[in-house]
Amino acid sequence: MSSRGGSVCYKCNQPGHFARECPDGDGGSGGGRGGFSGGR
Repeated sequence: MSSRGGSVCYKCNQPGHFARECPDGDGGSGGGRGGFSGGR
C-alpha cells in the first residue's frame, strides 16, 4: 500500500489522485456512470 499522501481514489481504488480527479470517474464527457455530473 504505497499511497502518496494518502490520496486514494475511492472510485477506481488507485492511489495518486482523488475521486474528483479520477479520469475514469466523472469526466463530464457524456459519461454518466453514476449520474453525478447529470444535473449541474
